[in-house]
Amino acid sequence: MITVLHGDDTIASRQKLTELKAKFADYEQVGLIGEAADPAEAIQLFEANSLFSLKKLIILERFIETKDKKKLALLFNLFKKNRDCEVVFWEAKEIKKSLFDFFPKQTTVLLFKENQPVFRFLESLRPGNTRQMLSLFHQTLKNEDDQRIFYMLVRQFRLLLAIVTHGRISETGRLAPWQKGRLMMQAKYFSNERLIKLYQKLFVMEKGLKTGTNAMPLSHALDLFLLEI
Repeated sequence: MITVLHGDDTIASRQKLTELKAKFADYEQVGLIGEAADPAEAIQLFEANSLFSLKKLIILERFIETKDKKKLALLFNLFKKNRDCEVVFWEAKEIKKSLFDFFPKQTTVLLFKENQPVFRFLESLRPGNTRQMLSLFHQTLKNEDDQRIFYMLVRQFRLLLAIVTHGRISETGRLAPWQKGRLMMQAKYFSNERLIKLYQKLFVMEKGLKTGTNAMPLSHALDLFLLEI
């Protein structure tokens, strides 16, 4: 079976990928990452003898958009014929609809689109913008779980820190140029020290969330956090 996870809500799609890995935990899990990965390499993963005769889960990340369509079609047909192989494609953006003509009809396609209020909320994070931040936060709460908002907030500050400190983390490597540009503009509102301090506060909140020791509901804690930005 082939599953495609795509769209700009990479937090949700990554979570789904983690769920699939857990679902097929008894499979041998192999994969390729990056636009430079060749379809021939994927075929080798498929044809190589599985360790201990296990079924395979093949994960191909950021693989589809730049590939020759004919080679993709051959690859899909090869995967389709083998029932002992599960294939997951993970893409950090929405795939063009025309490309799905090359997928088998049984392909499961899951699109993860960024919720616009969440996107606007994350972009509003900066000192001196408290009223808008709080307003957008509460708008987002109407349609999103507070824990999901929290982890997106953590990711945003992690990216901002990586941008200003030139840190190398896998997430920045997956960003489009326009996304990096927006983060760079947003990061200019913060000093490095301020970003580190805010990120440390989020770390403490996350620890309390995991251990159940936070003194107040998460949504209230996030209200207070936004007031401190």
